Amino acid sequence: ATCGEEGDFRIWTLADATNSESSPRLWQCYATNSLEASRASHCVFSADASVLAVAYKDCISVWKTETVEHKHNLSADGLKDYIRSLVFGYSDRANYILASTRDSVIVWDAVSSSVTWVVSVDNALLCTTPYTLFAVAVSNRKILVFDPAEEKTIIQLD
Repeated sequence: ATCGEEGDFRIWTLADATNSESSPRLWQCYATNSLEASRASHCVFSADASVLAVAYKDCISVWKTETVEHKHNLSADGLKDYIRSLVFGYSDRANYILASTRDSVIVWDAVSSSVTWVVSVDNALLCTTPYTLFAVAVSNRKILVFDPAEEKTIIQLD
């Protein structure tokens, strides 16, 4: 999936260029969608690719991938800054969506559509790994390792 300059997001699929078995495979746009009067900035698939989360200025829209059906929006009180990075949790934490802004990391439970916790972290970039339950925020020469299900830092490296 990609976010376009027009403000929409696109879901792509790999398809054969012709009907020949030896033909090259090409990426084709499977679907395009957007929220009215909003500009998509980041998008990420859930681990099983059944859900697509799309970041807009101050909210995240959740879409069913196969039908491109809009499920719901996630927002947080006080979220006034642009979402800078967006990730899903993995394994037992696959129901969590994590976002970073200029000054915080916000964690939502995508099933209940509620904010689980918010932590103040400047200019964080987020990443997760399919091999662990943990997420990592890198900020101002600090590395924070945490469990999305718990509101605490497990390890902080300066």
